Formats: sequence, C-alpha cells, structure tokens
Amino acid sequence: MEPNGNGLTPKQRRMIAELLAQPTQRAALAAAGVGASTLHRWRTEPAFVDALSAARRELFADGYNQLLGYQTKTLDELARLALEADNDGVRVRALVALEAAICKRHELLTLGDLERRIAQLEQSQP
Repeated sequence: MEPNGNGLTPKQRRMIAELLAQPTQRAALAAAGVGASTLHRWRTEPAFVDALSAARRELFADGYNQLLGYQTKTLDELARLALEADNDGVRVRALVALEAAICKRHELLTLGDLERRIAQLEQSQP
C-alpha cells in the first residue's frame, strides 16, 4: 500500500486507531490484521512513531477535558450539599468528599501541565 501525505499507509493508520481502542496490543493486532513483527518494524519508523504519539496526546487531551468538566459539576454539587444539606452527617460527608475532589482536581491539573510540557519537549527535539 502506498503512503498518504503524512507518510502512513491506511493499514498503519488503522493500526494506530486499534492500538488506542483495544485493551491489549494482541487485540489491536488482531483487529487491524497486522502481525507482531510488522508492528515492531513500524515502531522504528519515525512517521509511525510520531503519528502514534500525536494520536495518544489527542486522546489524552479529550479525556482530560471531559474529566475536568465532570469534576467541575461534582465540586459544585458537593459545595451545595456542604452548605445546604439539612442533615449534619450529609454536610460532613460532603465536606470530606469536597476536600478529596479538590485534591484530585489539583492532581489532574498537574498531570495536564506535565503532558503539555512533554509534548513541547518532543516537538522541540530535532
């Protein structure tokens, strides 16, 4: 098969999609109809490696943004419960959960920052 404009064949693009979608490499190989030795060879080709890295970054960014959106809603609801619940036990549990959720949000923001820094470093390498 002939490569397209980004240097990948349709089979390579399919392999990348399956590597991101399947739970294991073995399942991805089967779904894409590619042999392990072929994938091993492709992993030495800069165009394939770059495209796989870019696809992983995009997938991470999509999931990361979705998590932050859900987390914002969770924080709002926990804060509401902590302030407005009629039951002291519910308020205390909401406060404890709110504190844990805030710590998790900090972790997610730090993870996103690290991912961006790694991507910048990868792009700046010759």
